[in-house]
Amino acid sequence: MKFAKYLSSKAVADWSNYYLDYKRLKKTLEPLVNCIEEHDKLPSGSTEGFFLSPSSEEILINSVLDFQEVFKEEVDKVEFFCHSRLKHCKSIFQQITMSFFELKYPPTLATSNSRARNSHYQDDQTTRSLSRKGLNSTSQISSRICVFRLENLSVSVYELTSVLKHLKDNFIPLNKLAVYKIFKKHDKLTSKIVGLFPDAFGAERLAYSEEILLVTKQERKFYYRFKDDANYLLEEVQHLQHELNRLTIRKRQDGLV
Repeated sequence: MKFAKYLSSKAVADWSNYYLDYKRLKKTLEPLVNCIEEHDKLPSGSTEGFFLSPSSEEILINSVLDFQEVFKEEVDKVEFFCHSRLKHCKSIFQQITMSFFELKYPPTLATSNSRARNSHYQDDQTTRSLSRKGLNSTSQISSRICVFRLENLSVSVYELTSVLKHLKDNFIPLNKLAVYKIFKKHDKLTSKIVGLFPDAFGAERLAYSEEILLVTKQERKFYYRFKDDANYLLEEVQHLQHELNRLTIRKRQDGLV
């Protein structure tokens, strides 16, 4: 299977526009491919006089320059998406954690009365519903309301876990693989061109491509750091899920008393 199809088949559907656009990068290298194919079609022994016209040489140079420019744009896109997803996940995790601790350690009566006024309608609706089910004890109703809220938090935790796993196990590794694959193709083609036409590219142009790849590996956080960040946050989220489950079981038991 061609890598572009493989990447498309493995990508998270909702995030498909944010992966490294392998096809776009590959297209910038087409002039190099065409030049090599044209050379290879010549009969054996007749390639000695094969040379590049000034216009053809310019096309090849522009191809490499286009590749370098497009690659930086694509890496910026991947980097921004990773950063924004992680930032959003951290924010959601903080909100869930605060809500969890408010349920685990109920506030003082004065604070409770103040907050009760803000959520009176929702709790009143829930209370009437539970009362109709025969739960007349205030503690039973309170426990059931708490369970209801804990279950909602568990849903949010599940969704957050899914996003972090997609980042850690899919988005980041696939984009790193795409970087490796497209530069492997770039290096193979440019090496072949330089072998055929030693003066086609200045050494500094190819060195700049190598520098771009090196900078990507050393400075782009999606390449060397974001996976660890996602993994650490995922461990925290899974620990919170465990605590949510424990509290939910306890509150369910309280609601049955």
